Amino acid sequence: MFNALNNSVLLENNDIKIITIAREEDIETVTAWRDKRGIKVSLAVDNDRSIYKRFASGRIPRLITVDENNKIIKMNLAKGQ
Repeated sequence: MFNALNNSVLLENNDIKIITIAREEDIETVTAWRDKRGIKVSLAVDNDRSIYKRFASGRIPRLITVDENNKIIKMNLAKGQ
């Protein structure tokens, strides 16, 4: 999964920003986890689960597509979820 993410052509498109969100962890733990696995995308921390509560509804991983005005235009569960 991480190789597919790191090799995605989406990372080459300057018009697209990919951010992963980790819940219930601190930034140091998440950064160490990301660096150990060589993940190239940006990270955000949701230590109080406020983002998760608002968008995930108990099912993750999830891809949320947001337009240039920060409006959610599509939400998808990861394949097999």
